[in-house]
This record gives sequence, C-alpha cells and structure tokens, in this order.
Amino acid sequence: MTLRYFLTLTIIFIMYLPAKGNQVKDGNKLVKTQLLSEMDIVSSGTDFLIGIKVIPDNGWHTYWINPGDAGLPTVVELKLPENVRSSDVIWEVPDKIPFAGMANYGYEKEHILLIPIHIDDNFNADELLIEANISWLVCKEECIPGSRKQSLKLPVKSQAVRNQQIVELFDNLQNRHCKINDDLKFQAVKTNNEELKLNIYLPDYLKDLKNLEFYPIEAGFFDNGYKQSLSINGSKAELSLKLDKYRENNPTEVFGILVSDENLFPTANGKAVIVKAQIED
Repeated sequence: MTLRYFLTLTIIFIMYLPAKGNQVKDGNKLVKTQLLSEMDIVSSGTDFLIGIKVIPDNGWHTYWINPGDAGLPTVVELKLPENVRSSDVIWEVPDKIPFAGMANYGYEKEHILLIPIHIDDNFNADELLIEANISWLVCKEECIPGSRKQSLKLPVKSQAVRNQQIVELFDNLQNRHCKINDDLKFQAVKTNNEELKLNIYLPDYLKDLKNLEFYPIEAGFFDNGYKQSLSINGSKAELSLKLDKYRENNPTEVFGILVSDENLFPTANGKAVIVKAQIED
C-alpha cells in the first residue's frame, strides 16, 4: 500500500465516522441519479450519447475522475448486449473544493456524465437494453458510499429517432466540458525538485486573460492545495505548480485541464482546455 493511498483511505475513514450522537446517513438517499438517452429509437450503425444525471443533496458533493486529496470518483459500469460498445465517460469540469490546506475535485451541484454508445451494423434485435451500475462517494463533513442500478430499453427500428429535448440538454453541456484549443501552446519546465513552471503561449484573443488554474487528470503527482501563481507578459503566461511531497515518483508530463472563469475559445464557448506537455529539466 502506498503512502498516498494510505493517507487517502485514512481521511475517508475519518470523514466516514459520524459525529457523536448522529446517525449514519444513507449514501443512496443523498444522491439522485437518472439514466438518459438522446435517442428514443435506435437502429443498427447508430452512434449516440447516454447520460447519467447525478444530483447530490445540498451541501454534499461527489467526485471527478481525479478526486484530489481524498474521495473516490463516480464509477459507471455498463452492461451492453453483444455488438454494442461504449467509450470513456465525458466529464464536466469539476469544482475545486479546498479543505485543510488540501483540495478535492468534484461536483456540488447537478451534473451529467456523458457516455458515447456505438451500435454495430450487424446488431440484430428488436430492443436495446442498457444497464448501468452507478457507484459514488458523497461527502460533506462525513463521506458515505452509495450505488444504484438503472436501466433503459430502446426500440430498434430501421429509422432512428432522436429525443430533441435530451439532445438540446446534452448540447448545452458543451461549454461545461474541457476541449482542445490548438491556438494554445504549452511548455513545462522543472525549476527545482518540488516545483515547475507551465508556460502557456497565448493567441491574441486571450492576451487579456485574468485567471487560469491547472487541475491534474492523473492523481498523485501534484499538490492540489497549492496556491498557483499566474503571471502574464504579452503572449506568454506562466503558471507555477508544486509537486506532491507524497508522490511515489516524478511525473514526466503535465497532463490535465486549465480552468478559467473566462471563455478560452475564439468562437465556441468553453472555460476549460486540455493541456499535455512533456516536462523539461
């Protein structure tokens, strides 16, 4: 067991202990979920999205793919028939949730986990059954696990039919997803054994950018609670990052998302971009 893993489990265990006189809450009741499909009717050869709507109770939160210094990410396990495949979850940009000099990445409000589905051309059935086993850790002063199984059945016809209301709902999530912006160029340079600089070369339309913060996608390398410092000089921005003192080894790249409260794209809406840069000594 690694030191970081041990510390994470210890924090979760302590948070799971109820305060004296309090009853343990039910993690299944603290989080509502709903399985959605942008298709009302599917056909062979169809590509479409399903979504897991997750709604934590007021004051509680669930977790991103990288939960940060404590917590566990929400997990969706799909059971699909033969000749039907799913791709990786598309996560919304999380909230950063500081605590005790550390930080978690998660969701304090309603959010939707999107999952692309592909039906092969040779799929031959009258109905498509999608079963989802959803599990989460929901936290406030304490942390409580929960899980739920949900399913939906979609008729299979020669002509697919979309649910326009759900299509619009999923489309409106685009500005809450992280995307690639090829106008941004990155360079990561190690300044000492514990810190590095992420240089970001900005296009003209971002030269007045006021704030930017890095959220790592891979856990265990960076100090999540570190107060990152951003400086901008013309077309170059520098963001200071600190490595996690409990890391098992050094990262070879900076891989994560850059988050702002300003739009980071020239035409499309979006406040988070994907960053991946090899670390130079």
